[in-house]
Amino acid sequence: KGDDVLVPFASVDADLILGVLSQCDAARWAVMTVDWHHMLRLEQDAPSGWRFVRHGVWIKPNGAPQFTGDRPATGWEAVAILHREGKMKWNGGGYPAVWTHNKTQGDHPTGKPETLLLQFCELFTDPGETILDPFAGSGTTLVAAKRLGRKAMMGAFFLGTGVSLVATSFVESALWMALSLAAVGLFTAIYHP
Repeated sequence: KGDDVLVPFASVDADLILGVLSQCDAARWAVMTVDWHHMLRLEQDAPSGWRFVRHGVWIKPNGAPQFTGDRPATGWEAVAILHREGKMKWNGGGYPAVWTHNKTQGDHPTGKPETLLLQFCELFTDPGETILDPFAGSGTTLVAAKRLGRKAMMGAFFLGTGVSLVATSFVESALWMALSLAAVGLFTAIYHP
């Protein structure tokens, strides 16, 4: 798009995800969209204190077609659901681990629709609880948490993987937005170098 510069993102692999999980001091759930290739590793090697609960799926009705036309398109993204050791509680009753939402069209290459994150927040947390989004992204988790009366923290764990905060204007905007909102008491923004 004109003068826009595409920023190459460092790959998020299973080792990075497991490392972030091992550093999180969460009380209950870890729910994340991940490349389907990482699911088995998360299931087999869940960090100490965590247990893999379920594979889920986010269905994307407006997902990209298979441009070569020689095979079906993917049209979905894996959702990894883990819980701390101990009794599980969620707000979904018997709801299946299948979510159908259109993907978003924005500046962030892996942006998630607010409707999906609102559902995750409603199902896996209670009002007043704190939600951590360790990869920061475009800030959608922070917005969903606020709308539902949850507290939100964002960390920038991914910065150690070679991504420049200065070069990624959408992440910088999300970070500055969160910091500005934190100044007026709406969010707690945390940066972990």
